[in-house]
Amino acid sequence: MTKNELATLMSSRTKMQSKSDALNSIEAFMEEVASALSQGESVYLRGFGTFQVVRREAKKARDITRNTEIVVPAHNTVKFVPCNTLKRKMNLPRTKRSGVCQRS
Repeated sequence: MTKNELATLMSSRTKMQSKSDALNSIEAFMEEVASALSQGESVYLRGFGTFQVVRREAKKARDITRNTEIVVPAHNTVKFVPCNTLKRKMNLPRTKRSGVCQRS
């Protein structure tokens, strides 16, 4: 599902007057989550899951085009941990899924 498809669904399921209102809401949500993560905070969404900042240590890797060893520097990345409700919904038969896991 793309951001555009999500905005279409949100505008039809809520009282938002237009798809652009839904897009603005999605953009604001993404900016707030990114801001919190960039400050090292976790973002917990009850019934959905948690976005966490995880530190990856430096490691050796291989550049397969040059066949040389390279060092990937240490960096932060984002990890998503789904809540149990979402995990259960993901394992239901497709016909019984509802809410956040529903896809057409």
